[in-house]
Amino acid sequence: KLYLKQSVEILYLEIATFKGSITDVNIRIEYNPWKHIGFGLGINAYRLNISAYKDDSAFLDFEGIIKTSYTGFLLYGKYYL
Repeated sequence: KLYLKQSVEILYLEIATFKGSITDVNIRIEYNPWKHIGFGLGINAYRLNISAYKDDSAFLDFEGIIKTSYTGFLLYGKYYL
C-alpha cells in the first residue's frame, strides 16, 4: 500500500550553433489506503539550458543563453478505476 515512485528524464541536443539540455527529476511517496483512492507527497525539479552562438552561416541572428529552473513540492490525492 506504500510506494516509492521516481523518474529521471534527460534530453541533450546539439544542432549547428545551438546546444541545450532539459532535465526533469520526480520523487514521490504514495499511499493507497483503499483500492481506488490514494495520497502522495513528493518533490519535482526541472531545469532547461539553451545556448546559441552567432555564426555567419547560421539562419538566425541570435546569440545568448537561456536558463530556467524550478523545484517544487507535490501534495496530491488520486482516484482511479
